Amino acid sequence: MIFRQLFEPLSNTYTYLLGCDETRQAVLIDPVITSTDGYLAEIGHLGLNLIYSVETHIHSGPHHRRA
Repeated sequence: MIFRQLFEPLSNTYTYLLGCDETRQAVLIDPVITSTDGYLAEIGHLGLNLIYSVETHIHSGPHHRRA
């Protein structure tokens, strides 16, 4: 199993990348839309294929951003 905890400082959000060593399939959990390029770069660097993106909860508005 491949596991990465990715932090996005502007929204103070953690995103998780899980991948399978055998199938090279991956899932991204709670991604931040503005960090898509970084996620795709990491997925490519690891030689994974993104199969799913999962949101476990939503943020409505800027309340989750640091001032």
